[in-house]
Amino acid sequence: MRKLTPLALAIAGSLVVSPFSYAQETANEEQKVERIEVTGSRIKGVDLEGTQPLVVISAEQIKNSGASSIYDLLKDLGQVRGGSGTFSTSESGATSTSTPAGQAAASLRGLGPSSTLTLVNGRRVAASSFAAGTQNFVDVNSIPLAAIERIEVLATGASAIYGADAVAGVINYILKTDYEGAELNVSYGNSTASSDDAKVNANIVLGTELAGGNLTIFADV
Repeated sequence: MRKLTPLALAIAGSLVVSPFSYAQETANEEQKVERIEVTGSRIKGVDLEGTQPLVVISAEQIKNSGASSIYDLLKDLGQVRGGSGTFSTSESGATSTSTPAGQAAASLRGLGPSSTLTLVNGRRVAASSFAAGTQNFVDVNSIPLAAIERIEVLATGASAIYGADAVAGVINYILKTDYEGAELNVSYGNSTASSDDAKVNANIVLGTELAGGNLTIFADV
C-alpha cells in the first residue's frame, strides 16, 4: 500500500477547497449587482394603471346618453366637475375673440385643461391652435362622437407616468377599428319655451374592407 506524503495531502486538499472558494467569491460578486428598473414613456392606455379609479364609458352608453358631442357626454360626469367652466374655452385662458365657438376643453377635478391629459388610442393629441396664453388644451369636440368605441377616464394624478400635464388625470378616447357596415343615428330635441330653438343632431359611420386594410368614415352633423 502506497503512503501519502504530507506534500501530496496538501496538494489534494487545495484542489478540493479551490472550487468552493471560487464559487463563494462568485456568489459574493453576484450579490453586489444593483437592480435597475426602467419606466417607459410610451404608455398605450390608461388600463395599465391597475387599481386606480378608472371610469369606462362604452359605445352603448354613449348611444343611450343622447349626447351630440363630447361636451354633452362628459359635462355631467362626476369626475369632471369641481370648477367653473370645466368644459369652456375660458378655462383654457382663451377669450371669445381668440377661440371659435364650438371648441371645448376637458378639466378633470377642476384643475384645468392643461393638467388633464387627452389621449386618442393611447397616444397624445396636439393642442388646439387657438389655445391662448400658457394654458394649452385639446379641443375634445374635434373627436367625432360616432367614432368612439369607449372612453376611459382616470380621475387621479398620473404625472409619474405621463408627465406634468396629467396631474389631474387622463382621458383616453378609444376609436372604432375594423368596422364594417353603415350606421346612422339622428336625435331631435325641443323645448316648450318659445325662446328656445329645436336641436337636431345626426352622426354617420361607414366602414368597409379596402386593399387588405379597413376604411372607416365618421361624420357628425
